[in-house]
Parts: sequence; C-alpha cells; structure tokens
Amino acid sequence: MTLSLPDTDPGTVTRGTLDVIARLPTGTPEQIPVVVATGQQDGPTLWVTGSLHGDEVTGMAVCQDIVHEGLPDQLAGRVVSLPTLNPAGLRRTARQSYYDDEDPNRKFPDVEYVTGDADPADTVDGPRPPSQQELVCRRLFDLFATDADALLDMHTATVDSHPFVIQDRVLYGRGLRDREAAVALAADLDDLASAVGLPVVFEYPPEEYLDEGLHRSSSGSALNQAGIPALTVELGTHSVVDDVLHTQGVAAAYRAMEHLGMVADAAAAFPDGLGSLPEPIEPPVAGQVRRYVGPYVPPGEAGIVRHEVGAGDIVTAGDVVARVVDPNGDPATERVLTADHDGWVLSRTQGITAYEHTPVTWLAVEDEGDPVGTPSDTEDE
Repeated sequence: MTLSLPDTDPGTVTRGTLDVIARLPTGTPEQIPVVVATGQQDGPTLWVTGSLHGDEVTGMAVCQDIVHEGLPDQLAGRVVSLPTLNPAGLRRTARQSYYDDEDPNRKFPDVEYVTGDADPADTVDGPRPPSQQELVCRRLFDLFATDADALLDMHTATVDSHPFVIQDRVLYGRGLRDREAAVALAADLDDLASAVGLPVVFEYPPEEYLDEGLHRSSSGSALNQAGIPALTVELGTHSVVDDVLHTQGVAAAYRAMEHLGMVADAAAAFPDGLGSLPEPIEPPVAGQVRRYVGPYVPPGEAGIVRHEVGAGDIVTAGDVVARVVDPNGDPATERVLTADHDGWVLSRTQGITAYEHTPVTWLAVEDEGDPVGTPSDTEDE
C-alpha cells in the first residue's frame, strides 16, 4: 500500500484525506486529513504534522490553522499539513492508538528498514511482521521521505510545561552517512531550529537516544533515516488546546517558511484571523542545553509529590525542586528532592503520586555535546 498526496494546482489550497489503513474490521478505511497549499512559484516543501499522540490536540489546531486561502499567493513551494497522524488515539483522547496500544512515536522505521537489512528473526519461522501501527508509520515515512524538504512535528509535553523545540542529534555510521555529511545535516537542522522562535533543547546523547527509541520517532526518523531537517515542537499541556501556544506553534511554522525562502515575510503571510505574528519566546537561560529527566524518587520511597518549582524556573544544583510526603501530610515523613544540575525547568511530571524511581521534573541542563554522534558517543548524566 503506497500513499500519495492529493493532486494540486499552483495557487490553490487542496483538502483531502489519506487512507493509511485500507480496511478496518468495521469495513471502512482509516483516514487522516491532509491540507496542501501550493504556491504560485516553485520552492521547498514543508510538512507540518500534529496529534501523533491523540491527546496532544494543540498541535492538531496548529495544523488546522496554518493554511489560509491567501497563503498560496505569497508562497514559493508547498505546505503539507496533516492535523492528526493518529485518528484512533484522537477518537478516544488518548496518547496511543488502539491498534497496538503502544507509543506511535516509536514505530517509525529503523535504519534496517531504510538500508534494506532485515530485522533479526523473532520467531522460528522468520522475522516478525510489522504491527498495524508500524505499517501506518512506514507508509507515512515513505511519503514524507520522498516529498518533504523539512518537517515540523507538533506535540505537547505535560501539564504546566514550558514551550520548546527538541533538536535531535544527527547520527552517522550505521550504513546511513559519514561524519562529514552528518555535520552538514546538523548545520541545516540548527539553522531551522534557531529560526522558529522557541527555546531549543537538544535531545539525549546518542546511546540514550537509541535506548529510548527516539530514532524511531517521527522527527527522529525523518532526520536520521531520511536525512530531512526535522524538529519536534512541544507546545505546553495535553488534552485541551492552549490558545496562546497554539498561536506560537503557527508562528513557528511561518518562521520556518521564511527561513526556507517559502515566504518573503512571516509576519505578512501570517493568518489574519490569529492577529499579528507573536514575539519569539526566549529561553530562561542562554546557551546550549539538553533534555534531562530527574531528579527521581529514591529507592524504597514513595508518596505524594509537592513540587517547589514550575515551568521556566531557573534552578541550581542542590536547589529543592520537590518534596515527597505521606498521604497524611505528616512533616516527619517529608523527603526532599534536589536538582542534580544547573538549568531550567521544562515541566513538572504528570500527577502527584510517586513511586520509587519516579522522576519529578524535566530539566534543560547545560550541554557541551556534539550535535552529531554515533551510538558509542555517550555522556554521563
């Protein structure tokens, strides 16, 4: 099964659907919506995707509102907007689809799919066939890998999270590219990340990145398997549309268009219905940072988390970020959790109940790592 975008004419907006599954058990196809704005002039193709996690709906609203009817007259190239990559999750306001009930953002192709090397056999009769979610992700990958010049995947993080952009490290070796090509791709990615107007946070170091399966995320696979500059845009909380960050997400796409030479002026091309182009959001602390999860509830401990910091707060190693107490609130049971690093708070983790080894915050911490790397390039956390 091969996907194809709707036929379009210069100077038009075309709306349609992609049949990502030919037939559901109920007898109908599984469809995702697609909007294509085609400019009067040739130019790059920017893909903007949303709601890969079905409850991350601010990204869906961003994708719905990126294209307006006057855009093609100002556009060189094409904008391809897919408001939801996970209709099965969207229908139940859930992160996962119900095909496999696993994270769809870890089901895009691995290196072996791109290079043609078979996965190790998982059964005595041969390799394990791809799951339904993997098939959907492969079909989408095959389309954007041959069509897109850049990709923005719109997500949300957790309740009370600061908006930011995740910049993956470019991997080399593994049958894909050499270091020189990786450095060139990383430079293109860095320029794109710097253009979108949100704080940039590097992804985990290469070894941890692979352990977490992030090379099989939408942006990770676009970048590292397809060689397309791609970013994950994190826009606050899930389950409801954040109107302020929704506008910032649309602005990020328009700044990307200007950077790519698709529009002459992001502010002039910005949708009239959303007002004027908002000012960029600056990071709380300057400098290169990476995503870090922690601190964690100590072994053998558990309780109710009372956070002492919020999104965007600046912390120094040793600062109190949370306290864990028993449900009765007895001060004698309080355990204090302190920051492991200097940095700033990306978000508090979801919920207030914490078991041992549960993280209580996401931090942006200082990063001196190379924007390119191989799986053997590890960094201590």
